[in-house]
Amino acid sequence: MPPTEVGASVAKTRKGVKSALSYEDDIRSLPAVSDIEPGTTDGGITWPELQPYGSFGYISSIQFTDANNGWAVGDRGVLATTDGGAHWATDWWGSTLYSVTFTDANHGWAVGDGGTILAYTNAAPAATTGSIAGTVTAVGGGVLSGVIVSLSTGASKTTASDGSYALSDLATGTCDVTFSKVGYLPTAQHGVMVSAGATSTVSPALAPSPPSPQTGLNVAYVSAPNAYKATWNDLSGGSPNSTLTVAVTSAAPGSTPPVGATVLASNATSSTFTVTPGTSVYFTIWRQNDTGYSTPVTQLVSCPAISTTTKLKSPSSVKKGKTLKLTGTVVGASGKVKVYLYRLVGKKWKTYAATTVSLKNGAYTYSFKPKYKGKWRFRANYLGSAPSYKSSWNSGYANTTVK
Repeated sequence: MPPTEVGASVAKTRKGVKSALSYEDDIRSLPAVSDIEPGTTDGGITWPELQPYGSFGYISSIQFTDANNGWAVGDRGVLATTDGGAHWATDWWGSTLYSVTFTDANHGWAVGDGGTILAYTNAAPAATTGSIAGTVTAVGGGVLSGVIVSLSTGASKTTASDGSYALSDLATGTCDVTFSKVGYLPTAQHGVMVSAGATSTVSPALAPSPPSPQTGLNVAYVSAPNAYKATWNDLSGGSPNSTLTVAVTSAAPGSTPPVGATVLASNATSSTFTVTPGTSVYFTIWRQNDTGYSTPVTQLVSCPAISTTTKLKSPSSVKKGKTLKLTGTVVGASGKVKVYLYRLVGKKWKTYAATTVSLKNGAYTYSFKPKYKGKWRFRANYLGSAPSYKSSWNSGYANTTVK
């Protein structure tokens, strides 16, 4: 590339006297040297003539630093090409030069008549912008992806899977850098210096946000004798690296879980437990991370009691066709019972009928007229919604003989 385009300079030494001059100062208005035949294109089998037309008489030395950029010297100075030799232009006009050499694309020398030594330097333009880069981690260890890195100047970037980020082409000066991610406390560094051609490193560690109180807690009776199930919403997405702790206590809970509480996974959404009939308990849930516990969320659960077993009475005997009256109680409960009627056929008891009867003040009555003589027996099962011990369901059998 012609030095006048990139600001290169030549140090010219002649007969022991050294002076510095710019190509721009020394280049004279000369016709461009063009239409020069290219070099060999077949591995050296044939070589087109390379002598330039016009101002130059002969070329004494040539060198290329890559496939496109090259310099040639001769009896009138320096020629340069940037397109592999297809076109040449005068790069310096002066005394006869005999040899040219380059150590890289930016540094070269030429020597010539009368002790002339020319030095070529293609200095890169001075940087005018800077960069900010770093890696974001979590307090306690581990890199954080998806962190939004924002500058007070308006630029922003999101950290990669390895927690790294880089913001380049930034104007020099100072700026504030803010780091934010859902589930973590935002942090900022103020007055970060951006210097031309330099990278400022900012690598913060983000602390997790305090966990939010659990939402959606609901406790319901699920099955006999006294089983309950608690369900709640999954908040693990907003509380990374958190855990859940649940406890069933007879007294109202404190701000932290009691000894013996159960620790669950962050994304758990249910827990089952039992309650002694006739008692009340508190089911409580806490969410926890490195910053501590959330405000506890609790629900009072009361399990109704069945104070006695289901009872059933029948007369010891009754005449066929007469009304047989069954009576019973389920003390402390409401709802219904199901009465089963059986009769002995041969040596086997077979179900004759089954009917549902409502409780009234804990008592029930069922009447029917048996059509067959022989032995009969009856049983009642409590069907109320309140949980109870299994022994309370079945009344046992009451027996009657039909004559």
